[in-house]
Amino acid sequence: MKKIDWKKVYKIIESPVSKKFEKEFFSRRVKMLDERIAAYDPIKAAEVLRDIRDEFFKAKESPTWNHYLKVSMGSLTAMMMKSENIEEQKAKIILIAKFTRKKVKDLEKQYNKKIN
Repeated sequence: MKKIDWKKVYKIIESPVSKKFEKEFFSRRVKMLDERIAAYDPIKAAEVLRDIRDEFFKAKESPTWNHYLKVSMGSLTAMMMKSENIEEQKAKIILIAKFTRKKVKDLEKQYNKKIN
């Protein structure tokens, strides 16, 4: 496995939705997301998170956006655990922080309150 540039991945996740994705019809958006996920590439998975963020926060109950969130987060979590040798929960917290544009430390505090 080649070295993953996590700073680049985080930058993509935190960036605005791509103009190309915004302009496409729903069916084409879904096809783009499926292709990115099938690539099993951290940059492509980050692009999925970037492009679904606004739609996800508009419709959190949507099975479509939830599916893409879970699949891309799952892929990135697995890649991060392997490449950075960190625990699953730590990887998830980092990725959720980037997706929601919150601080990692704030999410860690929230998580620790829930489990204690």
